[in-house]
Amino acid sequence: MVRVSDLIGARAAPSAPPLRLGAAPAATPAPHERRAFTRLYDDITEGIREVGEGVRKGGRIHAGAFIHQVRQLACTPEAVTALLPTAFAPYDPDDFLDRHTSNVVVLALATAEALGIQEENRLCVAFASAAHDLGMYSLPRELLYKRGALDISEAKTLRRHPHVGFSLLRSTRHNVENLARAVYQEHERENGNGYPEGVRSPEIAQEAKIIAVADTFEALMHNRPHRPGLSPFECIRTLTQKGRGELCPRVLRSFLAQITPFPPTSRVQLNDGRNAEVVAVNSDSPLRPVVRVDASNRASGERMLVDLSQTPLLSIASTLEPTRLPS
Repeated sequence: MVRVSDLIGARAAPSAPPLRLGAAPAATPAPHERRAFTRLYDDITEGIREVGEGVRKGGRIHAGAFIHQVRQLACTPEAVTALLPTAFAPYDPDDFLDRHTSNVVVLALATAEALGIQEENRLCVAFASAAHDLGMYSLPRELLYKRGALDISEAKTLRRHPHVGFSLLRSTRHNVENLARAVYQEHERENGNGYPEGVRSPEIAQEAKIIAVADTFEALMHNRPHRPGLSPFECIRTLTQKGRGELCPRVLRSFLAQITPFPPTSRVQLNDGRNAEVVAVNSDSPLRPVVRVDASNRASGERMLVDLSQTPLLSIASTLEPTRLPS
């Protein structure tokens, strides 16, 4: 039987140099800090891989150092901020599960920080994010990495992974009810259209709502064996359109405040053909920032400021260069 006792509550010496736990987020980390944050991300990814292998083999899981690393990231907001570009970076779709999980941890923690969640609850978000696809490792690889669409039987099998993850966590000797509940509910939706129980918003744990947004965005953005990923702009447009009624509005707003497809200095083209530069982000309308229209588009030579959130007939049609993500 798979045992995940070490997944919760275990403490181990860090494998990377100590980080400045609890420090205020730094705008630009020093080079040595950035290297330490990257090592931490890589260690977490490797830890997820080892935990997953333990689930696949049905053996005992040794995850003490991995749990320390997840805890370390949860307590280091500047590391989460610095790792956001890493969460956007492409990876091999034929071996996506480990990197996907690491990225969901980063994105979920960024969202928790934006929501103002206290450290104790951020730890629950971090551990639940790290364990949210634990049950996926028990599924056949040919199912996980199938290049075509799943048939009805395969889809039913895939949807069992929240049950498996929940059972694995509940089998430990530790009190992990909140964590297990979040893992079980991360595919539930506000309007009751999710699974496995089809419950509605009031019955869904906050941690599950956070993971749902991070998990959906991460999956949309990256390549999978059966389909290509979307651009950050397309991901956010999909989230804001298709997420209505399904994803928690407050969590989604906080997520989008952290993850914008149009950071300041981005070059964009408006739907009327004019080019512009983004100068400020509207957190309530991340697809409608404040822009400065190029002087070459105006006879007067002046660069006009336009708040797209106040101009419903004007919008961004495309970016003029690859989106620069937070760094």
